[in-house]
Amino acid sequence: KHPIWTAPLVDETSVYVASLDHSLYALDRRDGSLRWSVDLGASLGGTPALVDGVLYVGTFGDKVVALRAADGRELWRASANNWVWGGPAVRDGVVYFADLDGNVFAGSAATGREQWRQTPGGKIRSTPALLDDLLFIGDRDSSLFALGAANGALRWTQSVPGGGHLYSAPLVIPERELVIAAVYQGSNLLVAYTPTGAFKWAFAPSR
Repeated sequence: KHPIWTAPLVDETSVYVASLDHSLYALDRRDGSLRWSVDLGASLGGTPALVDGVLYVGTFGDKVVALRAADGRELWRASANNWVWGGPAVRDGVVYFADLDGNVFAGSAATGREQWRQTPGGKIRSTPALLDDLLFIGDRDSSLFALGAANGALRWTQSVPGGGHLYSAPLVIPERELVIAAVYQGSNLLVAYTPTGAFKWAFAPSR
């Protein structure tokens, strides 16, 4: 009923679509028929995460909601301070997400109970990315951050050359030891760092 701003999530049986009409839809992968839908009370701007049969989705109602993937039944809600624009990331029983106020949160994937929060920089619209003991996320003020996944401690910050906004999840390529940030409205489209924060390269088609 309204625009879709994010990529669908696909598993063996279903296609999950988050919409600005406040609803998360589960479609049958074979024929596109509706399996279920649930109204979460606010627009959904990020792709859900799916781990062990549970969907995790952020909302513009300042929430992250956990739903049973089989039927959409709500399991819990966790509160943020502002819109959760990007999708959550989940690993080892912990769900990580950020809000538009610039807060990065970690909580129990089973209950949503907060474990830590940090505010490393400016407004955040992106999804976190994880590698080993680090969480990577960018803000709209051209900064890329690495936080300790266990406690949120800031490990390093880099301001991407050429400016711009970091709205999408960083791309982590472990075998190349790269963390790549896509940049919106900057002079570069992509900027790459090592997981330890060393600058590797920047790419713009005009060069």
